[in-house]
Amino acid sequence: MKPILPTLALIAVIALSGCAPTVVTEGTHPPVLIPGENTNVRLNNVSLTDDALAGKVAIQGSGWQETDTGTAQVWVQIRNRTDYYLQLQCRTQFYDAQKAPLGQPSAWQRVMASPNAITTYRENSTHQGPGYYYVEIREGR
Repeated sequence: MKPILPTLALIAVIALSGCAPTVVTEGTHPPVLIPGENTNVRLNNVSLTDDALAGKVAIQGSGWQETDTGTAQVWVQIRNRTDYYLQLQCRTQFYDAQKAPLGQPSAWQRVMASPNAITTYRENSTHQGPGYYYVEIREGR
């Protein structure tokens, strides 16, 4: 009777191994839309995309103005709330009046923030007549 138990165990393992589901990972997957106010891009706004900056910086203000050539210049006042220098990186995405992106986001720009001081980040659009902007800030890399 003892030799039958290992044989039955082997048969059970072989039988169960054939029942594993097959997962297909090829092809495209549908996009996932999470509806809600907090999941949409907040245009004409500034976002701290790096959790490490929480409590270290504060956005004192932001805005944009049209230049003489019809492009726009965005500005963001950033307060360093620490007792040491912070290296930040900022970039801007401009949008048209229908909220469609105008080209690619700008390149990441380094901004040095002095201890307990306010510094200003500025970026110019390369397209005329942008309607909106979105600024991202992360810790320098």
